[in-house]
Amino acid sequence: MDLPLYFRVLWRFRLLVLPGFVAAVALAVLAYGKVDMSHGFKITPRAVPVFHDDALLLITQQGFPWGESQQPYVPGDQSKGLPPVPVGDFSRMSGIAMIYSELADSDAVKALTPLKPAKTEKLVTSPYAPASAPPGTVLPMVALSSEATSPQRTAALINARIAAFRGYIERQQTKADLNDRKRVVVQVLRGGDAATAVVISGKKKTLPIVVFLAVMIAVVGVAFMLENMRPRVRRVEVERTEAPATRLTA
Repeated sequence: MDLPLYFRVLWRFRLLVLPGFVAAVALAVLAYGKVDMSHGFKITPRAVPVFHDDALLLITQQGFPWGESQQPYVPGDQSKGLPPVPVGDFSRMSGIAMIYSELADSDAVKALTPLKPAKTEKLVTSPYAPASAPPGTVLPMVALSSEATSPQRTAALINARIAAFRGYIERQQTKADLNDRKRVVVQVLRGGDAATAVVISGKKKTLPIVVFLAVMIAVVGVAFMLENMRPRVRRVEVERTEAPATRLTA
C-alpha cells in the first residue's frame, strides 16, 4: 500500500475531498436523527428506542422452606389414608408457579393494574426456566418482562403488574379463608428497575456509519478516477552511469 501516493491524490483533489467529507458527516447525522436548531443544537433519533426490563417472583410459603437441609413433612392422617405432605414441595410449587404465570396475565389482574401497556408496548409473564437447567426444568418462580419507550416506563409497567397480581392473590386467599400457614407467598426477588433496563432496538448507529462510509468511498473513488484521467506529470531523474574506458594495450 503506497500511503504517500494516496495522500498526494487526496491533497491534490482537496477541493473535492473536503466538501465530500463535510457532506458525509452531514448525511450521517441526518440519517441518525432530526436536527433541531430552535433551542440550540439538538439531535433527536429518528428511530424510537425500545427498552427491555425483567422481574422475578418466587412462589413459596410462610417461613423459609428452601433453607432447610432436610425435607420437612407435615404429618398425614393414617386413619384416612393420607400420607405425609412435604413442606415446600418443589414439584407442587413449580406447578403453582405455572398456574400463577397465567393468573398474572389474566383479565382479572389486568383490570386491577392501574398502569396498562400501550399498543406499542409489551408485558409478558411466564414460568421461569433457566437456560442452564436441563430441558423441561421449571423453577417455582414467575418471570415478567416488559418493553417500552423509556426505562422508567418499562420498570413502572412491571411493578404495577406485580402489585396488582399480589393483591389479587391475597384477596382470593382471604375469600377462601386460608390461614397464614396454608397460604402461598409471592416474594419479589427482582422488581422492575429503570437502571437495569437495556435498549433492544432504536438508537443504533449502524445506518449513519454505513452512510458516512458510502459517501467517503464514493468521493475517494472519484478522486482516484480523476487522477487516472489527468495524471500529474512528475519529473523522473535518470541516473546515467558512464562505463569506464577500456585501455587497449599492444
